[in-house]
Amino acid sequence: DIVAKIEDVSVRAEYLIRRTQMALGANPMMNFKPGPDGTYDDTFSKHGFYVETEVPVGPVDLIARFDGLRRIGNVPIASPLSYHASITRYTLAAAARVTANVRVKASVEYYQLSDFPDELALHLGVATPF
Repeated sequence: DIVAKIEDVSVRAEYLIRRTQMALGANPMMNFKPGPDGTYDDTFSKHGFYVETEVPVGPVDLIARFDGLRRIGNVPIASPLSYHASITRYTLAAAARVTANVRVKASVEYYQLSDFPDELALHLGVATPF
């Protein structure tokens, strides 16, 4: 992961890979979808990342974020996911400080999904520490 602060602008980024081994059982074709080459692998991997920039403008923090997750490997036969499943999200947000410990937050997020229709989400909330 990387964090940089240039004057008041913060930039954060991270990339992570996780490889998991799983038991396929005696007859994998009864429980898992085959891979693109028709075989069954006993591992799958997940690749995750994000890049985020935060810019303070007076009492408001403006945030832009790009993140995603990719899963590669066998999936259970009943799963709607494919062998190469992914999700990518684009976020624009603003967080306005009302007091030192209270913020009003708003964001719009656009999701691109490999195995489902794309989605758009709008959020509005109040955040406080507890």
